[in-house]
Amino acid sequence: LNLARRSFRLQGQAKETKVGPLYMDLIARGDYKAKVYANVNLTVEEEQQCVVYDYPSMSGRASHELQEMSQKGLSFFAIAELHGEDCGIFVAPLARGRWIHIWVDMEAESDTTDAILRSEIHRNGQVLRSTDVKRWHPAPDYELELPMRPPVEWGCSKVHAGGQLARLGLHQIHKRSVELQDALYSLRELSRGFAVLEILGLTGDVAIMVQEPELPELWRLAAVSFSYSLYMGPANGDPAAGGHTYTAGSFAADLQHGKVRMTAGSMTAGSTNISLALNPGSLAVQVQEASMPEPQCLILPLEGEQANGQDQRLNAAGIFDGVEVIGQAECNRFTFLGTGAHAESVQFWFSKEQNSVCGIQVLPPAGDDGSGLGAQINVPAWQPIYHPGARAGDPYGAKLGAAPKGWNCKTVAEQEQEGGGVWLSLASEAPSTTIPAAVALSKLAEASGVVGLLPPRASNTLSRLVIKSPHAGARLPLPNLATPAPAPPVNIFGPELRTFAFSFSSTYPSQGGQRGAGGGLSPGPSAGLSMRKHGSGELRVDLSNRRLYLRSEATNVSAGIPRVESRVIFRGDRGRLYARTKIDSEDFEQCWSVKTTEAISQPQGGAQPNPFSHGKLAGKGFSVPGAAGGRADKYVFYLNQRKRVELFVDEQLALAGMKLDDLNRDVSAGILVHDWSTAPIDDGWFEPDNDWRCEDLQFLEYAEYIAEWDLIRVFFPVQPVPLTLAPEVPNTQRRLVEV
Repeated sequence: LNLARRSFRLQGQAKETKVGPLYMDLIARGDYKAKVYANVNLTVEEEQQCVVYDYPSMSGRASHELQEMSQKGLSFFAIAELHGEDCGIFVAPLARGRWIHIWVDMEAESDTTDAILRSEIHRNGQVLRSTDVKRWHPAPDYELELPMRPPVEWGCSKVHAGGQLARLGLHQIHKRSVELQDALYSLRELSRGFAVLEILGLTGDVAIMVQEPELPELWRLAAVSFSYSLYMGPANGDPAAGGHTYTAGSFAADLQHGKVRMTAGSMTAGSTNISLALNPGSLAVQVQEASMPEPQCLILPLEGEQANGQDQRLNAAGIFDGVEVIGQAECNRFTFLGTGAHAESVQFWFSKEQNSVCGIQVLPPAGDDGSGLGAQINVPAWQPIYHPGARAGDPYGAKLGAAPKGWNCKTVAEQEQEGGGVWLSLASEAPSTTIPAAVALSKLAEASGVVGLLPPRASNTLSRLVIKSPHAGARLPLPNLATPAPAPPVNIFGPELRTFAFSFSSTYPSQGGQRGAGGGLSPGPSAGLSMRKHGSGELRVDLSNRRLYLRSEATNVSAGIPRVESRVIFRGDRGRLYARTKIDSEDFEQCWSVKTTEAISQPQGGAQPNPFSHGKLAGKGFSVPGAAGGRADKYVFYLNQRKRVELFVDEQLALAGMKLDDLNRDVSAGILVHDWSTAPIDDGWFEPDNDWRCEDLQFLEYAEYIAEWDLIRVFFPVQPVPLTLAPEVPNTQRRLVEV
């Protein structure tokens, strides 16, 4: 502290963060310099950066509270002993209900200055922070070990070409920077005594936002090739469980032309080797077994969505978890929660310095007992080019580029006509007779799709790869390659409901109608009808992977805004929410994304329950809100004591309508459901388009409100939902009625 210059310097470290040890040096100059310097050093990342801030200002309300507190001053509180010294405890109020307790050595040797031994910050009777002062040393600036000016080697600058490494939040107030802003304002504008108290209360509470490493944009690569080794076995690591295999091979993808080449072979003598060539419209697989005189090859035609290997890859959205050293490289670790064709989680390591993948790990779905197969994939060689057969010594690598030319392949239809067994197929679950190397290839393909190396269709096709021994002797039936018929509707309340979708029209508020037969609401005259808002849209929900897509549009919002469109994508598997709003008439577009892992946790047991199963039958023969004719059964459940959901279910046990009731405000939103479907939903619906350009809102205070959205609470409740609320439940909110 240098009160004559209205300056202070604070130095500290955090030994355990996601990016490793963090060291920070903060210099605040409240004098004529009016600058704040923040130097951050990340030792593991080998990054250092110094940012210069203009001295922040403060709003009138906040500054008025500080000015009021500065008039209070210290008051004697008690006598206590600390480290064998008799201390006087003095207290003073700070802003926002905080109090500072100062422990002063009453027996200090200095005749002019009492030594401060401890400072504590209290609020509502609780100690928020306690700081022990090891050495209290009054001295002029030139004698201090930490001068009040930044060293030249820090290289301080307002603008950094590579982006800002850390943020103090000085000009955009949020929860992490309020205490620092208080101290800076007090240092420059208020009495020196009060500035000392604010700064003493600051130690241990300077919070910064460190920019996390970004996931590499692998989906932008035109081509990629690498060799790999893969260990696969039960995720619980039980050696007695069996099923442990070691596989090695190569991966190459020409992503501009939709070509993928992969090889795999067990790392044991006499093992089976597999080579595959995925081209637009077909999948060719060649198998070389030790007992066979020559390789066998089959071609599986791909139809519909499986046929196109050139579909647009999707932006991956992994969660940064930390930094690890793998071999000689420092690798950033990212986690993708519950993604892929089998809802498996994927961990991904990438070295920014070497611009290469360090490794990939595939874990079984959440809730698995540990017996499910996991895979650890090491990537020793990586190239951003298309080079089939990258593994040294691969006898068939040279032929991969032209495959299936030269492989002497038959189609599965020809194999069937000749009476041979069809050993190549696609299936969601691999049977026990699948060759282990084929299981390894499916794991690699699924993980590659999750991190953005493969397009969704290629990844979904190869992750369902089933290859059996061509000479197993069993004649297998020809796989059904026809496009499957849409799945029939399922019971809306049953556990088998895992996906559903519908379009809708909405009315808000929906009150003001007349009571129809059965007690339902039907349109009628009301003074409030002219104030109703009408909208439409579509909703798609995947409960198994905790995903939601909503598109809604409202017309004639106001005289100057004829139409507004909003799209929301909730990815509970990634811990991420995206939202986009577009107003065509104003040429306005806004998009943002926010992490939701802290606000919306995974459900107990890992599996998302059917949200409609909470509904309790309230009666039969109700009219559906907004529908002309028809009757439905009404079911009710509560989100909390203020919000209620009414479901209208038709004779086929399909959703016909909904009402969202706000009991406090006595208003409701009516939703008329069209085109109810329980068929599987394509993964592409749950990915934001590349042109969204979402701004990443990293601050938790934005995320913690997401769970309060009625939309999320209906389908993904964050707490147990009460089945009913008795009418006599008292209002638990207290209100001050008299002083």
